[in-house]
Amino acid sequence: DIIVRNEKRMLQEAVDALLDNGRRGRPVTGPGNRPLKSLSDMLRGKQGRF
Repeated sequence: DIIVRNEKRMLQEAVDALLDNGRRGRPVTGPGNRPLKSLSDMLRGKQGRF
């Protein structure tokens, strides 16, 4: 039960980071500790596409 709850929480955090990284506290970072771009960042950016 504890393991399942932890896995659900981790999955939710990963989906949150994919959709809007940084909205929930500290953003998920990639190589060089740079925050990863989320889908909403890409839509908001100059390109306007994925």
